[in-house]
Amino acid sequence: MRYLPRIGVGRRSALWIPLLGALFTVHVVASFSTSVAHCDRGSVGGSVLGISTVRLVLLAPTLAFIALALGVLTAASRTALDMRDSPGDPNGRRQFVAVVTATVAGLLVLYLAWALVVASAFPLC
Repeated sequence: MRYLPRIGVGRRSALWIPLLGALFTVHVVASFSTSVAHCDRGSVGGSVLGISTVRLVLLAPTLAFIALALGVLTAASRTALDMRDSPGDPNGRRQFVAVVTATVAGLLVLYLAWALVVASAFPLC
């Protein structure tokens, strides 16, 4: 089994939550900007291997962000499960941070899965 970092342990564990929020923001801004550039201005066109360039520009970061968010979700969930009744977490704070991180990562995965379906199945304009 591949080693996954423990999320929710240490000083930088809470930094995953704003990072996931930033990924959401970057994805929304990039998707909207790409759609506007294609639909309103007509500046993004063409195709690669029969797939619209705009679709590829929308799908590539979405798939990359899904992979990252799933990794954080998996690591945070494992950390939360490992922290149950842990002597290193007497007040439950680290487990709570891991659960919140897993929840935020899960919500991001749901949003990105929805964006993946929209970008691949529906007309772009």
